[in-house]
Amino acid sequence: MVRIITVITIFISIASCKKLEENKPDVVERVAEAEGAFVVNEGTFGWNNASLSYIQFETSTISNQVFEGKNQKPLGDVFQSMLIYKELGFMAIDQADAIKVIDINTLTESAIITGLSSPRYMVVDEVNGVLWVTQYSEANLVGLNLNTYEKVFEVDLPDYDIAGIPIRSGSDELVLWNNKLFVSNFRRPFVYQVNAINGVLEDSVRVGYGVHSMVIGNDDMLWVASSGDFNKNTPAQLTCINMETNTAVDSTINTSAGYSNIVFSAKNESIYVLNSGVKEVWLMNNKIEESIVVQANNGSFYGLNVNPNNGEIWLTNALDFQQQGEVYQYSATGDLLNTYIAGYAPNALVFY
Repeated sequence: MVRIITVITIFISIASCKKLEENKPDVVERVAEAEGAFVVNEGTFGWNNASLSYIQFETSTISNQVFEGKNQKPLGDVFQSMLIYKELGFMAIDQADAIKVIDINTLTESAIITGLSSPRYMVVDEVNGVLWVTQYSEANLVGLNLNTYEKVFEVDLPDYDIAGIPIRSGSDELVLWNNKLFVSNFRRPFVYQVNAINGVLEDSVRVGYGVHSMVIGNDDMLWVASSGDFNKNTPAQLTCINMETNTAVDSTINTSAGYSNIVFSAKNESIYVLNSGVKEVWLMNNKIEESIVVQANNGSFYGLNVNPNNGEIWLTNALDFQQQGEVYQYSATGDLLNTYIAGYAPNALVFY
Protein backbone atom coordinates (compact mmCIF):
# COMPACT_ATOMS: atom_id res chain seq x y z
CA MET A 1 0.00 0.00 0.00
CA VAL A 2 1.95 3.00 -1.23
CA ARG A 3 0.70 6.55 -0.96
CA ILE A 4 2.86 9.28 -2.45
CA ILE A 5 3.15 12.35 -0.27
CA THR A 6 3.96 15.72 -1.84
CA VAL A 7 6.18 17.86 0.35
CA ILE A 8 4.99 21.40 -0.22
CA THR A 9 7.56 23.31 1.75
CA ILE A 10 11.25 22.99 2.47
CA PHE A 11 10.52 23.61 6.12
CA ILE A 12 8.33 20.53 6.47
CA SER A 13 10.95 18.36 4.78
CA ILE A 14 13.77 19.60 6.98
CA ALA A 15 11.71 19.34 10.18
CA SER A 16 10.59 15.81 9.39
CA CYS A 17 14.10 14.63 8.50
CA LYS A 18 15.46 16.10 11.71
CA LYS A 19 12.80 14.29 13.69
CA LEU A 20 13.74 11.00 12.04
CA GLU A 21 17.43 11.50 12.88
CA GLU A 22 16.58 11.95 16.56
CA ASN A 23 14.92 8.52 16.73
CA LYS A 24 17.49 5.95 17.77
CA PRO A 25 16.94 2.35 16.68
CA ASP A 26 16.05 -0.17 19.38
CA VAL A 27 18.48 -3.07 19.63
CA VAL A 28 16.82 -6.47 20.10
CA GLU A 29 19.42 -9.21 20.44
CA ARG A 30 16.88 -11.98 20.06
CA VAL A 31 13.11 -12.02 19.63
CA ALA A 32 11.51 -13.41 22.77
CA GLU A 33 9.91 -16.82 22.61
CA ALA A 34 6.73 -15.29 24.00
CA GLU A 35 4.01 -14.44 21.51
CA GLY A 36 4.40 -11.20 19.55
CA ALA A 37 3.91 -9.43 16.23
CA PHE A 38 6.05 -7.60 13.70
CA VAL A 39 4.87 -4.26 12.36
CA VAL A 40 5.53 -3.40 8.72
CA ASN A 41 6.28 0.33 8.68
CA GLU A 42 6.12 1.22 5.00
CA GLY A 43 7.71 4.64 5.45
CA THR A 44 7.19 7.87 3.54
CA PHE A 45 7.75 7.42 -0.19
CA GLY A 46 11.20 8.69 -1.20
CA TRP A 47 12.41 9.35 2.35
CA ASN A 48 14.15 6.01 3.02
CA ASN A 49 12.52 5.76 6.46
CA ALA A 50 10.83 2.37 6.24
CA SER A 51 11.38 0.20 9.29
CA LEU A 52 10.46 -2.95 11.19
CA SER A 53 8.94 -2.89 14.67
CA TYR A 54 8.30 -5.72 17.10
CA ILE A 55 5.55 -5.89 19.74
CA GLN A 56 5.99 -8.32 22.62
CA PHE A 57 2.58 -9.25 23.98
CA GLU A 58 3.75 -10.50 27.38
CA THR A 59 5.15 -7.10 28.34
CA SER A 60 2.94 -4.96 26.05
CA THR A 61 6.02 -3.18 24.71
CA ILE A 62 7.09 -2.15 21.22
CA SER A 63 10.64 -1.94 19.85
CA ASN A 64 11.13 0.25 16.77
CA GLN A 65 13.66 0.17 13.92
CA VAL A 66 14.80 -3.27 15.04
CA PHE A 67 16.28 -4.20 11.63
CA GLU A 68 18.45 -1.09 11.65
CA GLY A 69 19.36 -1.62 15.29
CA LYS A 70 20.59 -5.16 14.64
CA ASN A 71 22.13 -4.78 11.17
CA GLN A 72 23.46 -1.22 11.47
CA LYS A 73 21.91 -0.05 8.21
CA PRO A 74 18.52 1.28 7.08
CA LEU A 75 15.90 -1.12 5.79
CA GLY A 76 15.20 0.89 2.62
CA ASP A 77 12.49 2.87 0.85
CA VAL A 78 8.89 1.61 1.08
CA PHE A 79 8.55 -1.60 3.07
CA GLN A 80 5.61 -3.13 1.24
CA SER A 81 4.97 -6.47 2.95
CA MET A 82 6.43 -9.22 5.10
CA LEU A 83 6.10 -13.00 5.02
CA ILE A 84 7.30 -15.43 7.69
CA TYR A 85 8.22 -18.93 6.54
CA LYS A 86 9.76 -21.32 9.06
CA GLU A 87 12.66 -19.41 10.65
CA LEU A 88 12.94 -16.76 7.92
CA GLY A 89 11.34 -13.38 7.43
CA PHE A 90 10.96 -12.18 3.82
CA MET A 91 10.57 -8.39 3.51
CA ALA A 92 9.56 -6.85 0.18
CA ILE A 93 11.24 -3.44 -0.22
CA ASP A 94 9.44 -1.80 -3.12
CA GLN A 95 11.78 0.98 -4.22
CA ALA A 96 14.91 -1.08 -3.58
CA ASP A 97 13.69 -3.69 -6.09
CA ALA A 98 14.64 -6.35 -3.58
CA ILE A 99 13.47 -8.75 -0.91
CA LYS A 100 15.53 -8.75 2.26
CA VAL A 101 15.66 -12.00 4.22
CA ILE A 102 16.27 -12.12 7.96
CA ASP A 103 16.59 -14.78 10.62
CA ILE A 104 13.27 -14.26 12.37
CA ASN A 105 14.74 -14.95 15.81
CA THR A 106 17.92 -12.88 15.72
CA LEU A 107 16.75 -10.32 13.11
CA THR A 108 20.10 -10.72 11.35
CA GLU A 109 20.02 -10.22 7.57
CA SER A 110 20.85 -13.51 5.85
CA ALA A 111 20.21 -12.71 2.16
CA ILE A 112 19.09 -10.05 -0.30
CA ILE A 113 17.05 -11.20 -3.30
CA THR A 114 17.71 -8.84 -6.20
CA GLY A 115 16.70 -8.72 -9.87
CA LEU A 116 13.10 -7.79 -9.02
CA SER A 117 11.01 -4.77 -9.98
CA SER A 118 9.11 -3.16 -7.11
CA PRO A 119 8.15 -6.37 -5.29
CA ARG A 120 4.73 -6.16 -3.65
CA TYR A 121 3.41 -9.31 -1.96
CA MET A 122 4.56 -12.90 -1.51
CA VAL A 123 3.20 -16.37 -0.91
CA VAL A 124 5.06 -19.66 -0.33
CA ASP A 125 4.16 -22.76 -2.34
CA GLU A 126 5.85 -25.30 -0.10
CA VAL A 127 4.67 -28.29 -2.16
CA ASN A 128 6.36 -27.07 -5.35
CA GLY A 129 9.20 -25.25 -3.59
CA VAL A 130 8.39 -21.80 -4.99
CA LEU A 131 8.23 -18.32 -3.50
CA TRP A 132 5.73 -16.38 -5.62
CA VAL A 133 6.13 -12.60 -5.78
CA THR A 134 3.99 -9.94 -7.41
CA GLN A 135 5.80 -6.90 -8.78
CA TYR A 136 5.48 -3.80 -10.97
CA SER A 137 7.06 -4.82 -14.26
CA GLU A 138 6.35 -6.63 -17.52
CA ALA A 139 6.71 -9.95 -15.71
CA ASN A 140 4.42 -8.86 -12.90
CA LEU A 141 4.32 -12.31 -11.30
CA VAL A 142 7.55 -14.20 -10.67
CA GLY A 143 8.31 -17.51 -9.03
CA LEU A 144 11.58 -17.99 -7.14
CA ASN A 145 13.19 -21.25 -6.10
CA LEU A 146 12.53 -21.40 -2.38
CA ASN A 147 16.09 -22.56 -1.64
CA THR A 148 18.28 -20.71 -4.14
CA TYR A 149 16.03 -17.66 -4.81
CA GLU A 150 16.65 -18.03 -8.54
CA LYS A 151 13.78 -17.21 -10.90
CA VAL A 152 11.94 -20.27 -12.17
CA PHE A 153 8.79 -18.52 -13.48
CA GLU A 154 8.08 -15.14 -15.09
CA VAL A 155 4.42 -14.56 -15.85
CA ASP A 156 3.05 -11.59 -17.80
CA LEU A 157 -0.43 -10.77 -16.55
CA PRO A 158 -2.55 -7.96 -18.06
CA ASP A 159 -1.45 -4.67 -16.54
CA TYR A 160 -3.34 -2.17 -18.68
CA ASP A 161 -6.30 -0.04 -17.79
CA ILE A 162 -9.56 -1.65 -18.90
CA ALA A 163 -9.83 1.03 -21.63
CA GLY A 164 -6.52 -0.17 -23.09
CA ILE A 165 -4.40 2.67 -21.71
CA PRO A 166 -0.95 1.41 -20.62
CA ILE A 167 -0.51 2.13 -16.93
CA ARG A 168 2.40 0.76 -14.93
CA SER A 169 0.40 -0.92 -12.25
CA GLY A 170 1.50 -4.53 -12.11
CA SER A 171 0.06 -7.10 -9.75
CA ASP A 172 -0.75 -6.79 -6.09
CA GLU A 173 -1.92 -9.31 -3.50
CA LEU A 174 -2.09 -13.04 -4.18
CA VAL A 175 -3.30 -16.23 -2.52
CA LEU A 176 -2.56 -19.91 -3.14
CA TRP A 177 -5.20 -22.66 -3.14
CA ASN A 178 -5.03 -26.19 -4.57
CA ASN A 179 -2.19 -25.43 -7.01
CA LYS A 180 -4.03 -22.30 -8.12
CA LEU A 181 -2.67 -18.79 -7.66
CA PHE A 182 -5.25 -16.01 -7.50
CA VAL A 183 -3.61 -12.67 -8.32
CA SER A 184 -5.10 -9.19 -8.09
CA ASN A 185 -4.34 -6.02 -10.04
CA PHE A 186 -5.13 -2.55 -8.72
CA ARG A 187 -5.78 -1.08 -12.19
CA ARG A 188 -7.91 -3.85 -13.66
CA PRO A 189 -11.23 -5.16 -12.28
CA PHE A 190 -10.14 -8.78 -12.45
CA VAL A 191 -8.62 -11.50 -10.31
CA TYR A 192 -6.41 -13.76 -12.42
CA GLN A 193 -6.01 -17.49 -11.87
CA VAL A 194 -2.56 -18.92 -12.59
CA ASN A 195 -1.53 -22.56 -12.55
CA ALA A 196 1.02 -22.82 -9.72
CA ILE A 197 2.67 -25.86 -11.26
CA ASN A 198 3.53 -24.44 -14.69
CA GLY A 199 2.92 -20.69 -14.29
CA VAL A 200 0.25 -20.53 -17.03
CA LEU A 201 -2.58 -17.98 -16.87
CA GLU A 202 -5.78 -20.05 -16.98
CA ASP A 203 -8.75 -17.87 -16.07
CA SER A 204 -9.99 -14.57 -14.65
CA VAL A 205 -12.96 -13.38 -12.61
CA ARG A 206 -14.38 -9.88 -12.87
CA VAL A 207 -14.49 -7.98 -9.59
CA GLY A 208 -14.33 -4.27 -8.67
CA TYR A 209 -11.72 -1.65 -9.54
CA GLY A 210 -8.89 -1.00 -7.14
CA VAL A 211 -8.36 -4.50 -5.75
CA HIS A 212 -5.92 -4.38 -2.86
CA SER A 213 -6.64 -7.30 -0.57
CA MET A 214 -7.90 -10.87 -0.81
CA VAL A 215 -8.43 -13.69 1.67
CA ILE A 216 -9.71 -17.27 1.66
CA GLY A 217 -12.55 -17.88 4.11
CA ASN A 218 -14.68 -20.88 4.90
CA ASP A 219 -16.11 -23.22 2.25
CA ASP A 220 -13.37 -22.42 -0.30
CA MET A 221 -14.62 -18.89 -0.87
CA LEU A 222 -12.27 -16.10 -1.96
CA TRP A 223 -13.16 -12.65 -0.66
CA VAL A 224 -11.90 -9.69 -2.71
CA ALA A 225 -11.81 -6.12 -1.38
CA SER A 226 -11.81 -3.29 -3.94
CA SER A 227 -11.41 0.41 -3.17
CA GLY A 228 -13.11 1.67 -6.34
CA ASP A 229 -11.86 4.21 -8.89
CA PHE A 230 -12.69 7.87 -8.32
CA ASN A 231 -11.67 8.88 -11.87
CA LYS A 232 -14.11 6.38 -13.37
CA ASN A 233 -16.83 7.20 -10.83
CA THR A 234 -16.70 3.52 -9.86
CA PRO A 235 -17.64 2.70 -6.25
CA ALA A 236 -15.88 0.30 -3.91
CA GLN A 237 -16.90 -3.32 -4.13
CA LEU A 238 -16.64 -6.43 -1.99
CA THR A 239 -16.86 -9.69 -3.95
CA CYS A 240 -17.14 -13.32 -2.85
CA ILE A 241 -15.84 -15.90 -5.37
CA ASN A 242 -16.33 -19.67 -5.48
CA MET A 243 -12.80 -20.88 -6.27
CA GLU A 244 -13.98 -24.25 -7.56
CA THR A 245 -16.04 -22.68 -10.33
CA ASN A 246 -14.27 -19.28 -10.62
CA THR A 247 -17.59 -17.47 -10.42
CA ALA A 248 -18.69 -14.55 -8.26
CA VAL A 249 -21.29 -15.72 -5.75
CA ASP A 250 -22.25 -12.19 -4.70
CA SER A 251 -20.88 -8.65 -4.45
CA THR A 252 -21.81 -5.55 -2.53
CA ILE A 253 -21.22 -1.87 -3.38
CA ASN A 254 -20.20 1.00 -1.12
CA THR A 255 -20.28 4.53 -2.50
CA SER A 256 -18.96 6.34 0.58
CA ALA A 257 -15.79 4.45 1.51
CA GLY A 258 -13.42 1.94 -0.05
CA TYR A 259 -12.93 -1.66 0.98
CA SER A 260 -9.26 -2.31 1.71
CA ASN A 261 -7.58 -4.88 3.97
CA ILE A 262 -9.53 -8.08 4.45
CA VAL A 263 -8.57 -10.94 6.80
CA PHE A 264 -9.95 -14.27 7.98
CA SER A 265 -9.89 -15.29 11.65
CA ALA A 266 -10.16 -19.04 12.13
CA LYS A 267 -10.32 -18.40 15.89
CA ASN A 268 -13.41 -16.21 15.53
CA GLU A 269 -14.65 -18.02 12.40
CA SER A 270 -15.10 -14.55 10.93
CA ILE A 271 -13.98 -12.40 8.03
CA TYR A 272 -13.15 -8.76 8.74
CA VAL A 273 -12.69 -5.93 6.24
CA LEU A 274 -11.62 -2.30 6.52
CA ASN A 275 -14.36 0.00 5.30
CA SER A 276 -13.70 3.23 7.26
CA GLY A 277 -14.06 1.14 10.41
CA VAL A 278 -13.91 -2.63 10.70
CA LYS A 279 -16.82 -4.75 9.50
CA GLU A 280 -17.48 -8.44 9.93
CA VAL A 281 -18.85 -9.95 6.70
CA TRP A 282 -20.40 -13.32 5.88
CA LEU A 283 -22.55 -15.14 3.35
CA MET A 284 -26.20 -15.80 4.13
CA ASN A 285 -28.13 -17.65 1.42
CA ASN A 286 -25.42 -16.59 -1.07
CA LYS A 287 -25.83 -12.94 -0.10
CA ILE A 288 -23.16 -10.84 1.61
CA GLU A 289 -24.15 -9.55 5.05
CA GLU A 290 -22.10 -7.21 7.22
CA SER A 291 -22.00 -5.60 10.66
CA ILE A 292 -19.71 -3.00 12.26
CA VAL A 293 -17.22 -4.29 14.85
CA VAL A 294 -14.93 -1.26 15.28
CA GLN A 295 -16.11 2.25 14.48
CA ALA A 296 -13.81 4.53 12.46
CA ASN A 297 -11.83 6.96 14.59
CA ASN A 298 -11.19 10.59 13.66
CA GLY A 299 -8.66 9.52 11.04
CA SER A 300 -8.53 6.47 8.81
CA PHE A 301 -7.29 3.03 9.67
CA TYR A 302 -4.51 1.89 7.35
CA GLY A 303 -3.84 -1.77 8.17
CA LEU A 304 -5.76 -4.68 9.69
CA ASN A 305 -4.97 -8.14 11.00
CA VAL A 306 -6.30 -10.56 13.63
CA ASN A 307 -4.24 -12.45 16.18
CA PRO A 308 -4.72 -16.12 15.21
CA ASN A 309 -4.31 -17.28 18.82
CA ASN A 310 -6.92 -15.19 20.61
CA GLY A 311 -8.95 -13.43 17.91
CA GLU A 312 -7.93 -9.90 18.94
CA ILE A 313 -8.25 -7.29 16.19
CA TRP A 314 -5.18 -5.17 15.43
CA LEU A 315 -5.28 -1.94 13.40
CA THR A 316 -2.77 0.64 12.24
CA ASN A 317 -3.04 4.35 11.55
CA ALA A 318 -0.51 6.11 9.29
CA LEU A 319 -1.68 9.55 10.49
CA ASP A 320 -0.17 12.13 8.07
CA PHE A 321 2.74 9.92 6.86
CA GLN A 322 5.20 12.50 8.22
CA GLN A 323 5.17 11.40 11.83
CA GLN A 324 5.30 8.03 13.54
CA GLY A 325 2.09 6.07 13.15
CA GLU A 326 0.02 4.17 15.68
CA VAL A 327 -1.00 0.57 16.27
CA TYR A 328 -4.25 -0.27 18.08
CA GLN A 329 -5.08 -3.50 19.89
CA TYR A 330 -8.81 -4.35 20.14
CA SER A 331 -10.67 -7.24 21.68
CA ALA A 332 -12.61 -9.54 19.36
CA THR A 333 -15.74 -7.59 20.31
CA GLY A 334 -14.25 -4.22 19.40
CA ASP A 335 -13.03 -2.81 22.73
CA LEU A 336 -9.77 -0.81 22.62
CA LEU A 337 -7.15 -2.53 24.78
CA ASN A 338 -3.87 -0.76 23.99
CA THR A 339 -2.15 1.76 21.72
CA TYR A 340 1.47 1.61 20.50
CA ILE A 341 3.65 4.19 18.71
CA ALA A 342 5.28 2.46 15.73
CA GLY A 343 7.32 3.72 12.75
CA TYR A 344 6.34 5.80 9.75
CA ALA A 345 3.18 4.62 7.95
CA PRO A 346 2.57 1.26 9.60
CA ASN A 347 0.57 -0.76 7.08
CA ALA A 348 0.44 -4.33 8.42
CA LEU A 349 1.05 -6.67 11.32
CA VAL A 350 2.58 -10.13 11.00
CA PHE A 351 2.07 -12.44 13.98
CA TYR A 352 4.84 -14.69 15.19
